[in-house]
Amino acid sequence: MSLLGASASAQGIPGDAELRFVDTNEVPLPNDLFVIRGNDGAVLAPIVTEDGHFVLLSAGRKLTLEYTQKGLKTRTIELRLMKAPKVFVTLMLDPESGVIKELSQKPLYPNPIGRPKLKGGSLGLGGSQGSVIPPANDMCAAPTTVLLGATAFTSVDATTDGPANVSCGQGSQVSDDVWFKHTATGTGILTVETCGASVPTTYDTAIAVYNGLTCPPAAPIGCNDEGGTGCTPRSKMTVSVISGNQYLIRVGAWSSAGGEGSGTLTLTQAVPPANDECVGATPLACNSSVTVSNALATVNGTDPLFACRIGGPAQGFGTIWFSFVSPGTTATLDTSGSGVSDTLLAVYSGVCGALTQIACDDDAGAGLQSLVTATGLTPGNTYRVEVAGWSSTSLGSITLSLTCGAPPTPGNDCADAILTACDSSATWNNSTYTTDALDPAYSCRFGSPGQGFGTTWLKFVATDTSALLDTIAGAVNDTMLAVYSGTCGAFTEIACNDDAVGLRSEVCATGLTIGTTYYVQVSGFGALDVGSNTLTIQCPCPAPPANDDCATAEEIASLPASVTFDNSFATDDSPPPCGDNAAMFKNVWYSVTGTGNTMTASTCNAGSVVTDTRISVYCGDCLNLTCVGGDDDNCPSGGQIFQSTVDWCSQAGATYFITVGNFSATTTSGQIQLDVTEGGSCTATVQCLATGACCLPTGACVTTTADDCAAQGGVYQGDGTSCSANLIADGGFEDGVPNPSWVETSTNFGTPICDPGACGFGGGTGPRTGNFWAWFGGIPAFEVGTVSQSLVIPVGATTLDFYLEIPVSSGNGVDFLRVKIDATTVFSVGTPAGAIGYDLVSIPLGAFADGGVHTVLFESTQTGSPGVTNYFVDDVSINATTFVCPPPTGACCLADGSCVEVSEDDCATQGGTYNGDLSLCADVTCIQCFTLDFETDDTGAALLDRQRIDTEFNGGANYPVTITGSSYFGASCGSIGGTAAIYDSDLPPHGQDPDLAVNSGHILILQVDENLSECSPGFFCTGNDDPDGGVVTFSFSGAVTPGSIDLIDVDGGAEEVMTITLTDNLGDQLVYTVPVNWTGDGGQATLLFDGSAQAGPGPGNPVATAVAIGSYDANNVVSIVVERGSDCANIDGGSGALDNLTWCQ
Repeated sequence: MSLLGASASAQGIPGDAELRFVDTNEVPLPNDLFVIRGNDGAVLAPIVTEDGHFVLLSAGRKLTLEYTQKGLKTRTIELRLMKAPKVFVTLMLDPESGVIKELSQKPLYPNPIGRPKLKGGSLGLGGSQGSVIPPANDMCAAPTTVLLGATAFTSVDATTDGPANVSCGQGSQVSDDVWFKHTATGTGILTVETCGASVPTTYDTAIAVYNGLTCPPAAPIGCNDEGGTGCTPRSKMTVSVISGNQYLIRVGAWSSAGGEGSGTLTLTQAVPPANDECVGATPLACNSSVTVSNALATVNGTDPLFACRIGGPAQGFGTIWFSFVSPGTTATLDTSGSGVSDTLLAVYSGVCGALTQIACDDDAGAGLQSLVTATGLTPGNTYRVEVAGWSSTSLGSITLSLTCGAPPTPGNDCADAILTACDSSATWNNSTYTTDALDPAYSCRFGSPGQGFGTTWLKFVATDTSALLDTIAGAVNDTMLAVYSGTCGAFTEIACNDDAVGLRSEVCATGLTIGTTYYVQVSGFGALDVGSNTLTIQCPCPAPPANDDCATAEEIASLPASVTFDNSFATDDSPPPCGDNAAMFKNVWYSVTGTGNTMTASTCNAGSVVTDTRISVYCGDCLNLTCVGGDDDNCPSGGQIFQSTVDWCSQAGATYFITVGNFSATTTSGQIQLDVTEGGSCTATVQCLATGACCLPTGACVTTTADDCAAQGGVYQGDGTSCSANLIADGGFEDGVPNPSWVETSTNFGTPICDPGACGFGGGTGPRTGNFWAWFGGIPAFEVGTVSQSLVIPVGATTLDFYLEIPVSSGNGVDFLRVKIDATTVFSVGTPAGAIGYDLVSIPLGAFADGGVHTVLFESTQTGSPGVTNYFVDDVSINATTFVCPPPTGACCLADGSCVEVSEDDCATQGGTYNGDLSLCADVTCIQCFTLDFETDDTGAALLDRQRIDTEFNGGANYPVTITGSSYFGASCGSIGGTAAIYDSDLPPHGQDPDLAVNSGHILILQVDENLSECSPGFFCTGNDDPDGGVVTFSFSGAVTPGSIDLIDVDGGAEEVMTITLTDNLGDQLVYTVPVNWTGDGGQATLLFDGSAQAGPGPGNPVATAVAIGSYDANNVVSIVVERGSDCANIDGGSGALDNLTWCQ
């Protein structure tokens, strides 16, 4: 057994060891003959076990060999190695009995000093002298292959078999030599050395190198004894080698006295640099430098001449080549800082073998070094650089620096438009892009045409007649996009979009010509709308489904229903957030009419191929949708876990919009099956039918739908009107939690709504009123809390009011509470100093008071560090003017007999007769009342003093009555004298009877028959009543109800009473007898036709009496006859006059 390389083990520390088990014939023994244990008794696992060899790592000085043959007494051998750098151990034993025949150790040293050999006797084991084994490469014919780099070797026990008389320094022979062979990997200078710490300075080496592998070799092509400073007494030498040739390397002691040793043989080879030729040019990065040596570089006869060389064009020395790709139009190259003091430098376009020199310099750099700027370069082209020394002494270290001109920003100008293609996308960052004053204005820009910010230009070649372009995938939130035909500076806009998907752009350009290049302008809407942007082009534009928009929702006419569709070409129309859904992608729309029952919309079925869906249900108008319910992942009856189900309670007659789409922009589109079913009756929690104030017939106000108002007989005041003063339901949060009026969220508590028993007082007042309030914050951790409520804000509502208290403030400047109406922040507060006590916050509603549905949201976010902020909110209200219903109405009969339906007060104001609340004109008969005051005739024409009455009252519309009158002629009975006439009682006495001047305007008299002369046709010269009396008949156009009549100057001079006869339509009568002197001389009094006895104002208050004849009907009188006196001669019936006859009909 031999143990090699145990220098570390020999010093008592773990090292590497190699053991070899052989029999007396040097035949390897089986590898499983022994088990080897280390110092600690642990089995050492060899890393190599082959042909009797054991290679062990980290072997100690003490080894135990366990003989594996069964049945032996002696099965272990304790072996303690000698103290020496290396030890060879020889062990001979009987394989049958395990008896040791010989055990010897041979210490090895790197020099010939002290090379004892210990035999078995010295170990007390008996035996003979051990044998010495030379290295495997001891002979020239058995060289070890050696590559470039370091290779360990040993010459211990080596012999000398190389040729003598080698002239290598002081020695004449390489003694105790070992051999190596090397194949040159290239043509150049090969350095062979034993320098370094691995070869001790006590080992005086020598090296010889031979051309070829012939043994014995011819004369060496180089040899060395002393390697010089830092190497001696070790060796170092160089020889020229040719690529592919083989060489023998001989290593040993400088003489027979040099000794033996171990160490490392190192081979290195210098070859021309890789960039010695143009085709091997070293790529050089822009704005970098490289330092290389041209010491081994050659000059090829085909290398171009340096045109700028001082003294005339010529090649240089040690030529090396570089290349670079120019990003811009200029590049500067500089050899300043090189170790070589005088350089040449040239820049070329073209390819190796066909180069064109475009820049050259000899001494423009520092000292005699080179500096040149090449201009007119084409961005993206590759250029080659030739660098050389000016003379044969200009070899060594060369530093070449390259500074490239800035490249044009792709897409920043139309001329540098980024080339993209149909059915692909391009991504860029426009943070540093500028908008040129000549860039076209976007015709579609929101507000008015104008340019954008960070304008980028792209171009593509149309492969179809239409193309869909969008910026949806980019990070810039608000973009504008336009497509142009033509060339830079001469464009025609063919498509433009500002906000198609949220604030991002999408447009379908049509009418394209296949094969034509089109330009695309993409910009941010505002100065902050810059960053990573992506343009996606799809050719052609896909046709979206017919129900792609809410406005074109497909109606589901009857339930249950199941519809299947493909949403691959649906667009993203971003409906309002609803339920679990903050966004919707590739969605389509359906509509269904509510029945008053529970409805369910679901994609949880085998027909849905899209794996992750969303459903949202809305009501209202497509331009102002109200969320009813939304769901992302819910399949209560089984199905794919990412499918969706929405249940809601419908209102009969309400239209519901169902939109179905993908979970996200990355969800794969495809087939979706939507099932809509109907359940039992329910009470809707979301008001979808328009409501308003309804004034009931009683004058009460209720808020309901128009149909319900009509059903109650009320008057609907219009959508959005309200009866209530506070439109906020449960503004004081007194319904507790969960609150039926508020939607509540909280990161840590589930709800911000608190009562003192559950939450305490938070260092403040607690609830302002009642028992509950909303507490935002309250924990030293991240907390987000919200309460929200959707409601109709009617026209006329003025303010949103609430009370706010901030008893504790973190002061960190980060925590906040804000109030939003829809998506607009209308109030925000940060972290002011904490204070106890509520303050009123009043927020003008402005344009939100439009009669539409809006969402009021209180939301707060706090970090919880450092400190805590508590926001208290209570008594939320919207100050809307309470709708006051008008009082009830009824049929009102006016004096002219017409009927109007007005309130009782209005009827009274108009002098009408009110027929009771809720009465209708269609159900009542109004009577028209008249007062005949003789100021006008029955046509409304004015009457004049002394005017004869003939046809002035002939049943006209103004007074539907016919009047005839005649006075008695005193000469004989039965004679008739004068006629009825008008007498102006306001004038001074102007007739024979001054008692008619009663200041009652025009009155009716019987003209005295003694004075019937007329001064003008129809007008008596003198007006006066006839003392003989007479008859006046009032014949009505229809049955009437008489009221009264004024009697004038019924004095005591009369000889007969006055009779007034009222005859009804059946001829029955009511006869009044008015005694003489009833009014007194010159008096006037009203006689009521109510059948009562009435005392007059004359002397003694004589009483007029009435007698009914037959079944007199006071409401159906057809005539009134007034008679005073008789037609007999010499009987003075008495003078007098009539006025103000009243009746109704």
